[in-house]
Amino acid sequence: MVSTPLAAASPFVDFQISARSASEALTAVSPDGLRGYNLALPTVFDLYSPAGNMFGVVRVSFDNRLLGGATMEIAEVFPALLYAVTTGNVTVMTFDGEGMYLNQVMTLVFGTLNRGLWFTDVMPFTVEVMEGWALTDPDRSNNFVVSVAEYIDMPPAGTP
Repeated sequence: MVSTPLAAASPFVDFQISARSASEALTAVSPDGLRGYNLALPTVFDLYSPAGNMFGVVRVSFDNRLLGGATMEIAEVFPALLYAVTTGNVTVMTFDGEGMYLNQVMTLVFGTLNRGLWFTDVMPFTVEVMEGWALTDPDRSNNFVVSVAEYIDMPPAGTP
């Protein structure tokens, strides 16, 4: 008698994250009124794994002068914050996603949104999903969403 092993989850899984339209925006104008920026902040994301495999962590990186106190919800579960590391103006928060299945909606909420603060060097906002133990993602290009501040020249006062 020949036995057939049970099907196991593939060690190669293409995890993906995509942002829904930005639901928050942080804007500011320079003190002289000549420059401005807009940082679009998506806060709702679709997480996807074609095989329904579990993922390991979700990492959120942001400019701590503008944002702070992130919490996350995935399918009515609030992943634990594993750790937060701050280096200069950037904070990276890593949340435990182990045991949660993808193909879910993830929502981020920030306790701090500092609007109207002018900086010439706003750091990017990044959300990334990373594979769990014993899995390898062959295409990491679709594992993150990045939002970068767009700087613009402002028309002089009184210009139509």
